[in-house]
Amino acid sequence: MDNPFRSRIVSTPWASGEIEVPEINAEAFDFCCNVLNRVRSEKHSMSVLLTGQTGSGKTHLLNRIQKHLKTISRLHLFLAVRLHTSPNRFWRHLRKNCVESLEKKTRNNRSQLDLIYLRRLFLECHKRTIPTAMLPDLTDRIRLQSNISLAMTTAFENLIRKVNITDTLAWLKGYSLSEYRLQKIGLPPPENDHDVFEDEAREFITELFRLAGDIPIVLCFDQIEALQRYPNDDAGLFTFGQAVRTLHNETQNLLIISCVQSFFLGDLKRAVMAPDFDGMSEHQKHLDFMTNDQAGLLISARLNTAVEDENQKAEIMKTMEAGLPSLLSGNRGTAREVLTYAAEVFDRWCTPLHQAKSKTLKSDPDERFLEKELSLREDAAMKRMTPDHLDEIIQGVIPTLCHIRNGHCKETDGLPIPDIDMSLQCGEKITRISLCNQDSMNSLAARLRRLMDRMKEGEGGDNLILIRHSERRIPPGAKKVNEYIQKIKKRGARWLTPSRETLSVLDAIRSLLNEAKSGDLNNAGQPVTEKTVRDWIRKASCDPAWDFVESMIGDTSEDMSGRDPDILLQLMDILKSERIVWLSDAAETLNQDTRALERMIQPGLYRIGYLDGPPSLLYDMGSL
Repeated sequence: MDNPFRSRIVSTPWASGEIEVPEINAEAFDFCCNVLNRVRSEKHSMSVLLTGQTGSGKTHLLNRIQKHLKTISRLHLFLAVRLHTSPNRFWRHLRKNCVESLEKKTRNNRSQLDLIYLRRLFLECHKRTIPTAMLPDLTDRIRLQSNISLAMTTAFENLIRKVNITDTLAWLKGYSLSEYRLQKIGLPPPENDHDVFEDEAREFITELFRLAGDIPIVLCFDQIEALQRYPNDDAGLFTFGQAVRTLHNETQNLLIISCVQSFFLGDLKRAVMAPDFDGMSEHQKHLDFMTNDQAGLLISARLNTAVEDENQKAEIMKTMEAGLPSLLSGNRGTAREVLTYAAEVFDRWCTPLHQAKSKTLKSDPDERFLEKELSLREDAAMKRMTPDHLDEIIQGVIPTLCHIRNGHCKETDGLPIPDIDMSLQCGEKITRISLCNQDSMNSLAARLRRLMDRMKEGEGGDNLILIRHSERRIPPGAKKVNEYIQKIKKRGARWLTPSRETLSVLDAIRSLLNEAKSGDLNNAGQPVTEKTVRDWIRKASCDPAWDFVESMIGDTSEDMSGRDPDILLQLMDILKSERIVWLSDAAETLNQDTRALERMIQPGLYRIGYLDGPPSLLYDMGSL
C-alpha cells in the first residue's frame, strides 16, 4: 500500500486536498484571523510576522487561511507571493504574483479579479445584471472615486466581458506587448523609458488595492530567505523591508503576513531599517513545536487515508506512538519531522508484505535526488515558459550562478544606470547587462538608441551584453532596430539570445536554490541544504546553464576574439536536440559560413565536441 506520510511539504498556499488537523498551529491561525477582523473593522492595514523552525507548518498555515476565507460570507481576497526575485525587480515580481493569485477561482467559479470589479459595479448601481450601455458611466464614477486609471478599468472590463483575455492578463502582469496587441485590447502604448517599470509596478499595486475598495486582502510573503542570493547579500531584504512598510502605510485594507525561519530572523533584522521591520512585524507569532497529542492526531489523519482495516490501523498507531515521546522530548519536533518518522515506521511495518516496493522508497543520495529534481523542474518550466519570463529568470538567478562559479563575482548595488538592468562585478571586471526583450519595436528601438548614444559619449561596448529571447524574433521590417543592433555589436557589445531550453534549466536551478535556502527542499524527509545544492551545481554539468553563464562573464580576451557567443549558444541548442550534426549542416542552419563557424569552435569550450573530417562532425559532449 502507498505510504501516506511521504508527502511532507505544502509547497504552495494554493495546494488542494491537504489533510487538515485543526489542532496544529491553532493558536497562530486564530491569531491571524483576529488580526484580519481588526483590519476589516478598524479600516487600516496591519502586519503579522510568522516565525518557526523549518517544517513547522508556515506554508500549511497560509494554505489553511486561504481555504478559511472561502467559507466566510463576506468577500476576502488572498494573495500569495514567494520571494524568488532580485532587488531590482521586486515590485514587478509582486505585480505579477498578485495578478496570478487573483486569477485563482473562488466563488461561483469566478476569479478574484472578476469579483473585485463586479462588486464595485454592483455597489454603484445595485443591480445583478448591468446593461452594456451603463458600463461607461459606471466606470467613470469608479475611476473618479478611487483615482483609478483608464487603462486599469479598461483591462477589468475586458475580463468581465471575456474579450481579449490572454493579452489583458499579460498586460496586468506587466509583460511587454506590441503596439498592435495593445491597440487591440484598448490600452495605451508602453513607455519608451524601460527604467520606469519598477515605479509603474508599484503604482499598479497601490491602484489595484484602491480598486478593491474595502475588501479585506490577505497578502502573504513566503520564502523571504530566498532574497539573499549569496552570503552577506542584504540588497533584496532591504528592498523587501521598504516595500512592506510602503504597503502598510499607503493602504487601508491589507493584512500582510510575512513568513521567516526562526534562525533567519536575526539576518532579516540586520538587513532592514528599524521602521521597516516595525512595519512588517506589528504583530509577531511563533509557531510552536508539536505536542504528543498533536502528533498523534496528524498520524491518525494520514493513516485514515491509506489503511481501512481498524485492527491494522490500531497496530500501526501503537507502534508509532511508542516512539513519539523520544522524538518530541525537550520541546522539539516539527510536523515534518513527525511525518518523516512515521514514514520510516510505516515502511518497516509494510516490509514483510511489500519487500520490493519498500526498497524503492528509500532516499536517493543527494546528487541523484538533485539530478531527478532538476530534470522534473526543467520539464515543468519548459511547459509553462514564454518569452515574457526571460527578464525575471535572468535577474533572479544569474547573479547567484555567477557567484557559485566565481566567489568574487557579485551584482553591484550602486546607483542604477539608465537602460542597464544588471551589473556583474568579477574582480576588476564589470559586465553591464541590458535586457532587450520588449515586444514593442518602438520601445526596443528607443532603448537601443540610448545605449548607442552612451557609446558615442566614450563608453565602449566591450563590457556590455544585450539579451533577448530567441523566440522573440525581430522582423526584417524593423529597420531601425536591426540597424542599431549591428552598430552596437560593431562597437564590441554582445547580443545573446538564450533559448527556451536554456531558460528552463536556469529556472529549474533557481527553484532548487531558493527552496534549499528556505528549508523546503527535502529528500525523503531529510533536508537538502543550500550548501549541498550550490556544491552540486558547481560540479554538475548543468548544460546549457553554465554555457550561458560562461558567455556572460567568461574570458573575452584575445583567445575569444572572432567568437560570437550568441551563435555558439544556438549551436549548443542544436546539439542538445540532435546530439550529432555535420559542421556544414550546422553552418547552413545558423546561416553562417562553414569555415567561420569552424574557427569559432574550440574543442571542449561550450562542451561542443569536434571531429575533423572530411566531413567535419560536431557532437554534444554532455551526451557522452
